[in-house]
Amino acid sequence: MPERLGWRDATRGGAVGLTCRPALRLRARLRFWRRRHALRRREARPGKGLTSGGLTSGAALLALFGCAALIGLEGWHIWSDRRVKLRAVEISATNLARSLMQHTQDSFELTDIVLLDLAERLANDGTGAAARERLHQLLASHALGLASGAHFYVYDTDGHWLASSLPDLSRDHSVAERAYFRHHQTDPSRERFIGPPVFSHWRQRWVVTLTRRLQAPDGSFAGVILASIDAEALAENFARFELGAGSAIGLLRTDGTMLARHPFVPRLIGQSFAHAELFRHRLPQADHGAFEQFSPVDHVARVTAFQRGDRLPLVMTVSVGREAALEAWKREAIWRLGVAGLLSTLLALLGLRLVGQAGQRQEAERRLAEREADFRLLAENSSDLVARVGADGCFRYVSPASRRMFGAAPEDLLGRPVIEQVLPEDRAMVGAAVEPLRLGLAEEARISHRLRHGDGQVWIEVALRATRDAVTGAMGGAIVVMRDVTARKAEERQLEALARTDGLTGIANRRSFDEALAREWRRCAREALPVSLLLLDVDRFKLYNDHYGHQQGDATLRAVAQALAMQARRPGDLPARYGGEEMALLLAGSEPAEALLLAERARAAIQALAIEHDKSPPAGVVTVSIGVATAWPQPEVEGAAATGPEALVAAADGALYVAKRQGRNRVETTETVPPAPPPPPELPDEAQRLAVLRGYEEAGVGPDDADLDQITALAARCFGTPTAVVSLVGRDRQEFVSRVGLECDGTPRADSFCAHTIAGDGGTFTVTNAAADWRFAGNPLVTGATGLRFYAAAPLISPQGGQRMGALCVIDSKPRPPLTPAQERLLAAFAALVVDHMENRRKVAPV
Repeated sequence: MPERLGWRDATRGGAVGLTCRPALRLRARLRFWRRRHALRRREARPGKGLTSGGLTSGAALLALFGCAALIGLEGWHIWSDRRVKLRAVEISATNLARSLMQHTQDSFELTDIVLLDLAERLANDGTGAAARERLHQLLASHALGLASGAHFYVYDTDGHWLASSLPDLSRDHSVAERAYFRHHQTDPSRERFIGPPVFSHWRQRWVVTLTRRLQAPDGSFAGVILASIDAEALAENFARFELGAGSAIGLLRTDGTMLARHPFVPRLIGQSFAHAELFRHRLPQADHGAFEQFSPVDHVARVTAFQRGDRLPLVMTVSVGREAALEAWKREAIWRLGVAGLLSTLLALLGLRLVGQAGQRQEAERRLAEREADFRLLAENSSDLVARVGADGCFRYVSPASRRMFGAAPEDLLGRPVIEQVLPEDRAMVGAAVEPLRLGLAEEARISHRLRHGDGQVWIEVALRATRDAVTGAMGGAIVVMRDVTARKAEERQLEALARTDGLTGIANRRSFDEALAREWRRCAREALPVSLLLLDVDRFKLYNDHYGHQQGDATLRAVAQALAMQARRPGDLPARYGGEEMALLLAGSEPAEALLLAERARAAIQALAIEHDKSPPAGVVTVSIGVATAWPQPEVEGAAATGPEALVAAADGALYVAKRQGRNRVETTETVPPAPPPPPELPDEAQRLAVLRGYEEAGVGPDDADLDQITALAARCFGTPTAVVSLVGRDRQEFVSRVGLECDGTPRADSFCAHTIAGDGGTFTVTNAAADWRFAGNPLVTGATGLRFYAAAPLISPQGGQRMGALCVIDSKPRPPLTPAQERLLAAFAALVVDHMENRRKVAPV
């Protein structure tokens, strides 16, 4: 129990020592007090120990340093408070500028609404005498209704007023030379315009102008409608906000022209401040912000916040005097500096009583002991191995974890080279990782490698950090931390194996097969060896699943996979699940005859399993069809097209297709890689089928049948394809008796997709991408203008004798996924509807 709590028996002569961390601290403190008493005793004896002068000088220096630190820290805090105060002023001024700008824009827009209303009235009522009289009254009422102190004027094309909210204006006065009048004369836009401020001689005031253009019905210039806003009234609105001495609020145009200012200074109205820092540096970078500056008006230091209008070309500035903003801060700073000075004096007096040098030495010894104890505690109780390695590559210190990692005690490893413990195969890798540390190119390195452990080996993860000479910078060794990762490596290998294995059958999965095929193809190309492939498909497996259930189907697939795996007897042979009930056996280096013989053995072995399958006559047991293909890979030559492994897969798939068409439970091979596309297969009941077709033709089943066209169009809409066709496959040609989205009325039977549909034994026949299907390579319907890619069809089966006459198919020029079971049933239902319609035509046809 004591050992578990970190205590260790250090008995010498019956005494027990405490080696835990609190005990080390207690020992250090006892040593400190013993040495302090000894120092006092030496001071008490004349001529020995430290002199009082030395102690006083050291204490004075320490006290001086403490006073300077205190005053410096307080000064830093005071200066920080100044920044905080200015930042608070910036935020407050920014918020005020934003609010004032919002209010000003709202006021201007209310005035602008009046201008719009007046412009519409002028357009409707004209400028006759009666209309002008009503307009005078309307302008006066609008001027009284606005709180902005605005007055309204209407000027004709010569700049003479037609109507005004003010009485007794002189008709001789013209505003044709005003900037706003010239702007609207030259600019056909009817947008509002905030012009530079003008001095009204009639009112003897500076006014801000907000104008709009009046247009004649033909779009020509018909005058100006003006709202004049008193600049001093705007400034009085700003005066409601008390910002302190030296503060100011200004409203300017975005070109720098002053429109209004509080405090109001008439000589500043209309002046341009485009040269100021606000317009040269701040506004081009941001729409709002705050900064410190010396005002370009009176050169007073201010904190200026600005806000650009988001709806009008205006800029609002709120400037707070820096001296007024910092007045309270200055009073507090003086008081705090006085307190800091008093505390510094007290600190200096108390510092004379310190014994600095002896105390510092004792503190250093205590901390060193603590650190050494902490390091020992961590290193000796860590599951990771901690070691120090010298410049010669030998162990200088090894933690007790070496017993578990190396199978050796720490004392057995001291002085021995580290590289001896590394497996010979990994020594070059370890040397390459350490070299950058030795050359000074890096300070740390991480590497995983194997170590000897008794008669076996372990995987470790190593972190190294170089130790260097403080003067020369040369590498003096390294601190090494090693962690055992053997279990993790085993888990990684297990996960990798699981990722490459099919979970159902236990053989390789498709990903592993594709990687192995590409790898063996390259190897055989280098070594001039053949590559053979067996592609296997369980016969009528869908019917097996439907009859016996999916659990039995899974068990059957496992049995077939194990029988196939028994044929893989060389290291390069790889059995794999290719997809669904398809499996593959890759035979690198096998000749065609050997691959064919192996395929026949695999077929016989699977049949010999005697797994019952009532739905697969005549065998009555589970059988497979196998396609075999062999290729001789060629090394890749730049600029030359080379046959790849996908051609081998296509050839084996073609041979498998032939085996299934030839009756299943057989092995077929192909002589070409890739194989030539097969022609549509011949049908055993061809004569009877053609006779049934002639009966329908005689009954009048053919093009221009409105009901049949309706069924075809409905099928195209239901499946979302641009094309749908009802075809009847004759001896040499297929005829389209109904079609949607297709111009031609038929194709040769050799090119017909429907010829493949009627030769099948299933319900529907689907080709997801004809351009990638070897059966239709070179087919003119694929390579020609039709560009057929997706094809899905249900056969038209005669109710008289079960003959397959043709197909109802949906076609697209883009690849599509295969039909779902529900879609297959829907397509078969459409085909049955077509057959019913053909039967009705046959029954009502005259004999």
